[in-house]
Amino acid sequence: MISCQYLSPKSLKKTHKRLSRILAKSCKESAGSITVAGDIWVWRPSTSSAGIGIRYGNDPAGIRVEVDFRDSSDETKDLFESLACSPGVFERSQIPAVFEPIKIPPSWASYSSELMPAEIIMPRWEGMHTQEKAYATCLFDCVRLEHMLRKHLPDDWQATVSKEDMAEPDDEQPEEKEDSSGMEITVAKVTLGKVAWEFSNQPEHADLLLGMGCQQHVVKLVAFRNYLIHGDAGQRYLMNKLRKRFVMLQRMLYHLKRWPQSLRLHRALARLIQQWHSRTQLLGPPAPPSHLLIEARMGRLGEFSLGLQGAEAELLATAVAMLVKCEPSFTPEQMDELGGKLEKVMIL
Repeated sequence: MISCQYLSPKSLKKTHKRLSRILAKSCKESAGSITVAGDIWVWRPSTSSAGIGIRYGNDPAGIRVEVDFRDSSDETKDLFESLACSPGVFERSQIPAVFEPIKIPPSWASYSSELMPAEIIMPRWEGMHTQEKAYATCLFDCVRLEHMLRKHLPDDWQATVSKEDMAEPDDEQPEEKEDSSGMEITVAKVTLGKVAWEFSNQPEHADLLLGMGCQQHVVKLVAFRNYLIHGDAGQRYLMNKLRKRFVMLQRMLYHLKRWPQSLRLHRALARLIQQWHSRTQLLGPPAPPSHLLIEARMGRLGEFSLGLQGAEAELLATAVAMLVKCEPSFTPEQMDELGGKLEKVMIL
């Protein structure tokens, strides 16, 4: 059994809020779980069934956090410290002290297992018409789409946003300000239409979306999302059209979950096309990778093998398939590994 203590200079509420936010995000990404039992807050990452127990106590320097790693491996301890620890914000205490636990207020449990009681959620869904449930499901995934589009924009993209594009601020009062070191910085609100336009018009994004056959998907899904929220007397989404938009939405979410890996494959294809163009001494600029992907979607990849043979030709075919098909069996890790192999292929 491993037990460690950590120090935070913040208040109990801010310390707990920061830890809960970081670890809850980890659970969401890796199918872990968080539960609260009295004064012990239990975090179970997917890599550990034993989980770890977290308790809070007072300290002259702020808040002392005791973490009981129970039967967890050193890997779980390293994972916790990589997620939570930050110099001057949350650090390992080299000298353990007498620990007097503080009970977490019951209202804080909302950070963990029950964001909203089931007795509130279930009656609402049971009372909905089938089409209302379909609309609610689509709107939920549209929110996921917006978050993922923002995530894959360049860090400085908002420098190009004009004041006219800014959304109106909420009427609600802002929450209590706190030190943002080691945390995400809240940025000005921008409409989803502007976010989608910026995402689709990044040069590399535009070519990749064109090759995937998704160049119009983002715009159509923004219109769909606006219809779900505001309605439109000029059009109506019956179940057949709703189903088509839902399939389109799932396809975009599939690609966005693998977007960094897809961009890596796209760059590797662009490099191979450039080398092939130089070797064959063709006139004009080399074709973008989207041309290769479009030919593959039309079943004509064999005519554009770039002179590769054997294992290298198989790498090319697999990379193209990963970019144009929605196959859950293609994991981000496999795509990243293939991107590394494709980057080493040379056309001389």
